[in-house]
Amino acid sequence: MAPRRPDSPLGLYLHIPFCSHICPYCDFNTYAGQEALIPRYVDAVEKEIAIQGASLEGRAATTIFFGGGTPSLLPPGAVARLITACQNAFAVARDAEITLEANPSNVDVAYFARIRAAGVNRLSIGVQTLQRRGLRVLGRMHEAAEAEAAFRAARDAGFANISLDLIFGWPGQTLQAWREDLQRVLEWEPDHLSLYNLIVEPGTPMADAVARGILRPATDD
Repeated sequence: MAPRRPDSPLGLYLHIPFCSHICPYCDFNTYAGQEALIPRYVDAVEKEIAIQGASLEGRAATTIFFGGGTPSLLPPGAVARLITACQNAFAVARDAEITLEANPSNVDVAYFARIRAAGVNRLSIGVQTLQRRGLRVLGRMHEAAEAEAAFRAARDAGFANISLDLIFGWPGQTLQAWREDLQRVLEWEPDHLSLYNLIVEPGTPMADAVARGILRPATDD
């Protein structure tokens, strides 16, 4: 594939590294129990956006993505500030897709309504699996009912573009369990699914559990 032109529109990614709990399979740059640093971090990211916008001469941007970590730990006011900072520093398209990743454990209709008012128009909800065993293996703190409740809350708040993240290939998962996950979430009628094959990353607690024989990863087949 040919490289994109230097003046092609950008996709802006804002990394929010805070989590209430670090999942054992995660090797992203994340920190648990550091929520007190969020205000200072938002200040720093706001300044960095301005610096990058100036260095790129206010290039056009068609997407903004809040990834993590757990971006839904951000107060709605902080989300609004960072979106405004992007709009001030870059030529953000009027119809830009602005996505925020959300954890089912810490959201409700009121929160979703406020971030929608702040400018977020797409959600990516980290369901991962609806199997209780899988949720525990993956170190997730929510239950299947909370994941569905988060999805319904997002719809009730007016979101018309919702993606659900699911993981397959976790230790102990069966093909039937994966089929059940897909069938159940499709009944919710999401707008998009992101399906990720679990990779046991070196240096993670899950990799240690596999090395010690506590967990047995799924075969490639």
